[in-house]
Amino acid sequence: MSVTNAHRPSLIPMEPLRGDAVKRMSIGTLDEQGAVRRRQRFRVAAGACAAFFAATLVLQIAVRARAPTTDEWAPAWDLAAELRAATRAAGDALEPLGVTQSSYADGCLVLEAPRHEIHSVDGDPFAQQNLDGALVLRPTVFKNYALVLNKYPAFADHALLVTKASVPQARRLDRDDLDALHRCASATNGLGFYNPDDVAGASQLHRHFQVVPGASFVAEAWDEERPPVARDVEALPRDPWRWSGRAPFRPVVQTLPRFADIAHGVVLLPPRATFRVDFSTDGSYADALLRAYALLLHDLDLLNGESHNMLMGRGWLLVVARQQREAGGVDVNALGFAGCLLARDAATFAALARPGACSEVLRGAAVPS
Repeated sequence: MSVTNAHRPSLIPMEPLRGDAVKRMSIGTLDEQGAVRRRQRFRVAAGACAAFFAATLVLQIAVRARAPTTDEWAPAWDLAAELRAATRAAGDALEPLGVTQSSYADGCLVLEAPRHEIHSVDGDPFAQQNLDGALVLRPTVFKNYALVLNKYPAFADHALLVTKASVPQARRLDRDDLDALHRCASATNGLGFYNPDDVAGASQLHRHFQVVPGASFVAEAWDEERPPVARDVEALPRDPWRWSGRAPFRPVVQTLPRFADIAHGVVLLPPRATFRVDFSTDGSYADALLRAYALLLHDLDLLNGESHNMLMGRGWLLVVARQQREAGGVDVNALGFAGCLLARDAATFAALARPGACSEVLRGAAVPS
């Protein structure tokens, strides 16, 4: 069957596009591709600017975090000089023990200082309202502590680091305690120590630590600006000590030959280049101190609060387990294990001068190994 022209669909004639119609029909083709490219270039530029500003901000924060904020955080904090000036200014507010003679024997610096009356204070002597203003070196240091002179010093410029809050002396140390004490000991190039309870030699219930500058150990029979025990610590082999800024500090417990019969342990600490954060991947230096202290307590079976003394210098931390406060008529605190014993009369002083006498006293006060 043929299709005639009458049955064919009619075709609508198309007029050529002109003017605005051409522009409207071009949307979504070539012009849209150009817009997409422009948006991509804008996003790339914006991303680059954001990355630049973010990197600048991170760098500024890092630099600001490393900068000293107060002089006790600065690497050149000369705490020993501050203590000397404060001691001179304190005058009669101090009541030194009054060393009459000294001798170095059997690895110990022995001092004779006759007993004298100690004036008691009603309540907590380390409470803020009871602190003698003449003895206060810094009312606030490291946020939670105060630095005061020891009213009854055994050594020149002997200081106390005291918690501002009323914290029990026997409560286990935390990372802030260790960090603050280490900063003070390092800043004096001396000794920091802690007597947690009566058996260990503590006389006050308020949390406090003691600091003796290295120069204060210079006496008639001891001419080194460091405690005697530091000589033994520095003689330890460095082979077990490993630390890198890229790896966590792993403490290694060693022992001192002179304390062979005593339950003790010492950890050599990595260098502290500044008083700011020193580790790049291990948190702060306080973490390393806490790790070393916890390991020593674990190794000596002291994790349940058993009596002990803790001593530290710039590059070491020592813990000694205690069984009694006195031995051979001598009152022993952490200073005894630093190599310093105090005789209260001439007879005791003469007895301690005998060969082996000091070691015998320390063995009697400490837990046997």
